[in-house]
Amino acid sequence: MEKSLTGLILFFFIIILLVMLIVPRQPYVYGSIIWPGEEKWIYSKPQSVIMNYTCIGNSIEVRLVFVFRHGGYRLEYKGYSVEGDYIRIYYDVLEYTGPSIQVITYKNQTLNITVDNPVGKNLVLYINNNEYTSVAINKCLGVTDTSSSTTSGNRSNVPASLIYILIVVSLAMTLAMEATLAFKKH
Repeated sequence: MEKSLTGLILFFFIIILLVMLIVPRQPYVYGSIIWPGEEKWIYSKPQSVIMNYTCIGNSIEVRLVFVFRHGGYRLEYKGYSVEGDYIRIYYDVLEYTGPSIQVITYKNQTLNITVDNPVGKNLVLYINNNEYTSVAINKCLGVTDTSSSTTSGNRSNVPASLIYILIVVSLAMTLAMEATLAFKKH
């Protein structure tokens, strides 16, 4: 009886795994399913950003390299502000939920900012009004200084990962039960 029950459980898990592999899946975007025909632009984050600056006197050249997982991203510059010890740079990042080229995409941006006495200030990058990365300006006056900051915004497709982990653990438990039953018979 126990052997047929474990065999039945194993059979159902194999059927579920086959159905998951055969049935086409809808794109999963941040907790919601985007159905065909509902393509739109949604707020997103880049995979990573490299922020470099070069400083001579009161002039700061900020170079930003945005790295995206595919070509369906739009980058919108919203401006910058200087308040106290902070130079805040604002961008909006939008991702298209429809079809796009599946290749790592780089988008470069260069800003020239003039600030009185930039030494000791912090360059802060905001994406969609959320702080993303920052770098401190350590030296500047009369000396060329180059510094950089890199931040990754790695994301994972949690629901699919959990399903696969559950299936693997369930199969391992079923095989362990089968091995225990086989061992008891001998």
